[in-house]
Amino acid sequence: LLKSIREDEQELLELRQAEEKSQQECQEKFATEKEKVGLALESLQELLWESQPVWLGWLAKQEEKMEAEWGVALALLSMKASGLQQLMAQMERKCHQPDGEFLQDIQDTIDRCQNYLVGHVESASPRLQGRLRILLEKNASVRRIVDSYKVSLQAILTREDLERLLATAPA
Repeated sequence: LLKSIREDEQELLELRQAEEKSQQECQEKFATEKEKVGLALESLQELLWESQPVWLGWLAKQEEKMEAEWGVALALLSMKASGLQQLMAQMERKCHQPDGEFLQDIQDTIDRCQNYLVGHVESASPRLQGRLRILLEKNASVRRIVDSYKVSLQAILTREDLERLLATAPA
């Protein structure tokens, strides 16, 4: 009887050692998995932090370019408007000249008027608005990808989903 009990005890000790070894292996696997998840999330965070200045810098450059082009277009329009105002002032002065002098300068005045016709001025707004629309569409695509990825990660990484996943894991 004592021999049988000792054999049972030995069996239990071996079983306990096997369980302890299994527990140790599981703990090591959990530690490794935690490290992998931490590194993956840190890597993702690093990628996002590295991408942020590039993305925002690109947007700032595009904004600067468009502002500069609008500045040039507005300066050109202001210059044309100023030229028209000067031309109108000259025409008003000429209207008060004697008839002979007025007729003498009429052809020169007509030529200058044709150079200042507003119809020849190209508006920069439609072109720049088109570029802005394309830029915003490209930016929206990137934002949608990031948002989609974020939503996917949030859906996977919610506490409830993780708990549900763990609850359905084989026991």
